[in-house]
Amino acid sequence: MHNFFFYFNLFKSMGLLGFCYILLEFILLQAHETDAKTVWLDAINNNQEIIYSGTIRPNLRTLKLEAVKQIKPDIIVIGSSRVNSFRASMFEPYSFYNCSRFFVSFENTKQLIDLLDEAERPKVIILMVEAFQFRNVFDIKGRHVEEKFKTVEDIGTHQRIFEFSNSLDTNVYKKLTAENEFIGVQGKILQRGFRSSDGSSHLGLYHNKTHKFQIKKHLQQAKKLKQLNERNLFRDLDQNLSLNTYDKYENLIKHMDSLGIKVIGIQLPFNQTIQTELDKDTIKYNLWHSYQKDDHLNKMKKIGNGLYYDFSRFSSFGGINTEMIDLIHPSEKYIGKIVSKMLDDEAFVSLLPKLNKYKIDSIIQSNPLPLYDVFSN
Repeated sequence: MHNFFFYFNLFKSMGLLGFCYILLEFILLQAHETDAKTVWLDAINNNQEIIYSGTIRPNLRTLKLEAVKQIKPDIIVIGSSRVNSFRASMFEPYSFYNCSRFFVSFENTKQLIDLLDEAERPKVIILMVEAFQFRNVFDIKGRHVEEKFKTVEDIGTHQRIFEFSNSLDTNVYKKLTAENEFIGVQGKILQRGFRSSDGSSHLGLYHNKTHKFQIKKHLQQAKKLKQLNERNLFRDLDQNLSLNTYDKYENLIKHMDSLGIKVIGIQLPFNQTIQTELDKDTIKYNLWHSYQKDDHLNKMKKIGNGLYYDFSRFSSFGGINTEMIDLIHPSEKYIGKIVSKMLDDEAFVSLLPKLNKYKIDSIIQSNPLPLYDVFSN
């Protein structure tokens, strides 16, 4: 009621336009779009979980970096959205944070760790390695990592405020002002986003879908294969593996060793539809084929002191195609199976001896649905 009289008086003094503008700002504040950093860190400090996804100021990298500084996790995973489903409960009793959607770059990973104070640095980094990193032109003009972590601003620009107003209706208003665990405009409206507690992705509407549904969905997504060459993941793969990339990986490993940090390199799978497309053209996707050969894997394993794992094929860890969320993103069950498989390797076990393979396997088997967030508390 106090807010009503405040804005009513403001309306009389500023007129309709000014009233509407301030009201829009108020709605954004109610959705915690403009104060995400404060709410995010408060939730972490209070051992609560909120789920963030923003539209006007999607500053997820900054929020996750602040979380890493606050939590000081033993283990982090770094990569694109393809590592979204790594969960803290997979690594108990060690502390863990998911730095998905950061970047896929050996040099940026090195720079990131150098930004952290000694007490904030992890003991183990799980690092996603992609075929496209071995292109000759990759990372030549890469930005320094500090440019990728910008400060969360207080208020959006006038243009963005009015752009937001175009999408506002009664239903959207109710969602944005509802009190729940979601923050940010996209988080409130779509009921999905990234968890403050461990940085992983909350799938929202993807929950409780059957294997039959997933088969139908993947068949529909297969129609998008023509767009493969437009994606950075698959562009310019007709070349040989760049020797320069091996040097960058070796420099990263040596630098992390000097800081007492171990790096675990992993290759992740694609949906079988994409896998089949890549497999059938050895010329157009020459780099992909070389990336999967034993020569490459053995070289990366040697550089990484044995801590390098290829999970690009389902058969290597008991993966099921319907447990892919879409064409490129593995689900929680998929990632859980990968962690379990790594626990069959003595080098991995010696690094993280407290992990419980039996517990992980039991959780994976606890629900028959392919995409259910089985590792949620």
